[in-house]
Amino acid sequence: MKRLLLLSAVFGAFTSLNAQFIINPSTTFSAGDVQYLSIDTLPNSGISAGQSGSGQSYDISDFDLNFENITNFREAELIRNNENFPTATIGIEQQGGPGGGTVQVFFRKDANGIFLEGVVAQDSIVIEYSDEQTLVEFPSAFNSSYNDTYYAQATFYVGQNFQGTQIDSGRITIDGNRQAAFDGSGTLKSITGLFNDVLRERATVTETQTFELCINPGIPGFPCAWQEFNSETSTNVEYNFYGAESKFPLGSLTYNAAEDTLQEVNTNTDPTITSITEYDGPNVIEGGIYPNPVKTTATFTKPVQSVILMDASGKQQEIKLVNNSIDLTEVSNGNYIVIAVNQAGFVEHHPIVVAH
Repeated sequence: MKRLLLLSAVFGAFTSLNAQFIINPSTTFSAGDVQYLSIDTLPNSGISAGQSGSGQSYDISDFDLNFENITNFREAELIRNNENFPTATIGIEQQGGPGGGTVQVFFRKDANGIFLEGVVAQDSIVIEYSDEQTLVEFPSAFNSSYNDTYYAQATFYVGQNFQGTQIDSGRITIDGNRQAAFDGSGTLKSITGLFNDVLRERATVTETQTFELCINPGIPGFPCAWQEFNSETSTNVEYNFYGAESKFPLGSLTYNAAEDTLQEVNTNTDPTITSITEYDGPNVIEGGIYPNPVKTTATFTKPVQSVILMDASGKQQEIKLVNNSIDLTEVSNGNYIVIAVNQAGFVEHHPIVVAH
């Protein structure tokens, strides 16, 4: 049974002592990057607290992590408010910044790297860094680490949604209580490369399992003596800003109560086992964003299953999906978010501007 989790990553919100506008947790915002995660629940069988007998096995071979990461970089000159950052070369625009409205994030990309120059929110709040913030330094290749990147933190429990918040850069930490007597935590360490002007990341995920087990089961008249056991396994995942899907089996763990040992069985540490599907590009709406607003019809470049349209106040507007297009003839001029479910079952958010 899969649970759909939403992680909204905060992009480039770093504090600089010399910046004209100090970024802190109360003023951070999402800026064009959203991850959608689908995490399989673990089976309700195997090792459980107080269970007696030797050779207990907790099977986690079917634990899959699937995620899609979509960021639309565009040429800076095509993004509204670019006049505030004349040296910027690429940028992101997204609806839903502080207090509503749109947010534009501008970067300078050259032979030395990609650097955050600043942000414009609500067409009036200009956040300009006196010292550019490094996103990626070049030359950058796989197996070379970097620290200045987007970051997020999440705590999840099976069946609940979560949304990311700011923590130290370059790290995503996930802590969860997946079921009784089983806790897991992992640290995602990012490694990046640049391919055809599309940022792509590889990551090593270290998963730590902590089991608390009864080590004297079946002895009448004696309460359980609980002991904690830990085991780590690492695997590699890969994704890019245009989206990818990764699945990795973690293996299984067996506890031998007779010998009081925790044995690892079939633990997967081979990154080649990871199943990776790369997308050939993001699903986008043809036109739709300044300076090319939608006039009557918005058409997706890739198939979607269903759509809804939300205005700036969060009110749903009536639209229909026909031949992978939506008719906006009866929709008033303004800024909207198209929420679509694609063929893979992932939810997509597309900001559009309607101007008849």
